[in-house]
Amino acid sequence: MPSPIMPDGRFLSLPIPSKNDRIRYADLSYDNDSYLKIIKDLHPNFQEEHCHLDPDLIESVTPRQNKWEAAFGQEGAAAGHLDKQGVDVGDIFLFFGRFRKAAENNGKYTFIKKESEIHAIFGYLQVKRVLRDIDDMRRLLPDHPHSLFYSYNNNRIYLAADRLLTTDHPGAGLFRFNKELVLTSDDMPASRWKKNFFPKMGYSISYHSDSSYKDGYFQSAGRGQEFVIDADSELIKWVEKLSDNYLYR
Repeated sequence: MPSPIMPDGRFLSLPIPSKNDRIRYADLSYDNDSYLKIIKDLHPNFQEEHCHLDPDLIESVTPRQNKWEAAFGQEGAAAGHLDKQGVDVGDIFLFFGRFRKAAENNGKYTFIKKESEIHAIFGYLQVKRVLRDIDDMRRLLPDHPHSLFYSYNNNRIYLAADRLLTTDHPGAGLFRFNKELVLTSDDMPASRWKKNFFPKMGYSISYHSDSSYKDGYFQSAGRGQEFVIDADSELIKWVEKLSDNYLYR
């Protein structure tokens, strides 16, 4: 199911289920409600218990036993794609997902019927350091899911910078809903994006080609976990503008 956009405008990106992880949906909280309670309201037949909290952008989402830093883990083919594209220190992840607006009535959350599913940018992380050695991961972030398993192939963790670009904003964070963060073109399926979403058209985006620019929309790839863009000054200023205007505090 899509993740909910909560009544206060917060993007509540729901972690994927993972039987191998320690963290549970019941351990995560939005104000006074657990993620499990919210999910059960929205999808009563949901049966999963454990989840993969990644990216991990907000410290207060769950009690922390050890030192915490905002971080994002990756492995396997997706990690190899990031290496091939040269993603490293100083680069910025903009996290997007599938969302739908939710309402709360008498303590119960429901999706708003008239609101369609959309793709939207919900958070960001600028890279300060890339951990590739499991011993470093377990020493610095022992609770992160990518620190816990030897079985991951090409495993790494991207640590967040202290500050985003030239701003005073933290190096990782979440946004509050605004139409400017919605990728999906009006009245279209979620994967059909606005052609004018970025500051200008024509950026080269991995997993895409010129043919992705259709008549009236940009067709985002159905497969491919990370889409990489070579940033120019306009794109960097645009990211700073997003954080200035829509950062959730």
